[in-house]
Amino acid sequence: MSTLPPFYDDENEFQPWLQKRFAVNTSASWAKIILLYSGNETHGFEMFFDLLS
Repeated sequence: MSTLPPFYDDENEFQPWLQKRFAVNTSASWAKIILLYSGNETHGFEMFFDLLS
């Protein structure tokens, strides 16, 4: 049994998972969503890897 988040099984699942996680409905990329909620690129980079864990 995999312990990885569901979006690891299919790379196309990360965007919908992230939109649900942040309760947003947008056509913006996952990177833009993370940047919006992180405030800056440095924190966004860290947030991306936190979301993956």
